[in-house]
Amino acid sequence: MTPEYPPSSLPANRPLVLLLLILASLILLGCPFSTLLADSPDPLVQKPQRPNPELGPTKIGYAVYIADITRIDSSTQTFLVNFMLTLHWKDPRLAYSGHQTREYALSDVWAPPILFENQTRDLVRSLPEIVTVTPDGLVSYRQRYIGEFSQALDLKAFPFDRGAFGIHLVTPGNSPDEILFLPGEEGLRIGLKNGIGIAPQISMSDWHILSTDSEVRPYVITPGTQIASCDFKFTAARNSSYFIIKVLLPLLLIVMMSWAVFWIDPSDSGAQFSIAVTAMLTLIAYRFAIDANVPKLPYLTCLDKFVLFSSLLVFVTLIQAIITSKLAKRDDLERARAMDRHCRWIFPLIFCIMTAIVLLF
Repeated sequence: MTPEYPPSSLPANRPLVLLLLILASLILLGCPFSTLLADSPDPLVQKPQRPNPELGPTKIGYAVYIADITRIDSSTQTFLVNFMLTLHWKDPRLAYSGHQTREYALSDVWAPPILFENQTRDLVRSLPEIVTVTPDGLVSYRQRYIGEFSQALDLKAFPFDRGAFGIHLVTPGNSPDEILFLPGEEGLRIGLKNGIGIAPQISMSDWHILSTDSEVRPYVITPGTQIASCDFKFTAARNSSYFIIKVLLPLLLIVMMSWAVFWIDPSDSGAQFSIAVTAMLTLIAYRFAIDANVPKLPYLTCLDKFVLFSSLLVFVTLIQAIITSKLAKRDDLERARAMDRHCRWIFPLIFCIMTAIVLLF
């Protein structure tokens, strides 16, 4: 006989009852119902487009004041600079009635995207990222930058060289038909020639500034693709007095020391060899000391040529000492002494001609 079971006590709409039980459990646990729903993301706030694009490129006036140049490193071909950048442009959409200027976050208004093409590391910004707006819609952006920039140098004339250094500002995503840079009227009023100036005193002591200039030119990303850019440049010459006093003058004395070989009697060959070898080793040591100041270059600098020719001259002095020593041992002492007498004026003359060639060419 089959046993009979009592009918189920749950109602027929069983799924609805289960859903109510789950909701009640979540409420008791303190979990809001809204977290169960997939929230749609907030729409991205679109940054305003540049003002009046139908009227042509947006004119942006610039002014750059270089407050300090801390270092120019020839070995890494970089320079460290501290400068103030000011940009001005008109945006009629921000015009208002009144007399007081207003401030906006840079991200809330249209502003040209700023990137420095030759920066080597992140720049330090000292001022807040804001813009000021006058009632007529003139927008002004000011920022103080401190950072390191790269610059390829021509060091053929080192240590009598000079170089042109540039800070290359580019605006990614904006072609020259969209943005036009030009020196700002405010900078011209305060005497910034071509929108750029430099402090009369800078921290760097091994270079001195000759001139400053700016140039507006397109920056070529790939063939056929250009973006608006502007170069802020300064020309500097190296103070060569350090190298003259601490490198060239000691080298001159070392070379002259090697000429003492010609004043020692060929019969004393030991003293001659000692002086010539000492001069040669000292020049080699100087060669390694100089290498720390310049990068590995595929060409010879002026200082390289001077050291190379000096080393060759000292080496020839050593060869001459060997020859006179051999002559003295063969009882041809008078011939050896005559050779020394001629070398006393031949070697200084060669050295003077060599120095003139190095400095002039």
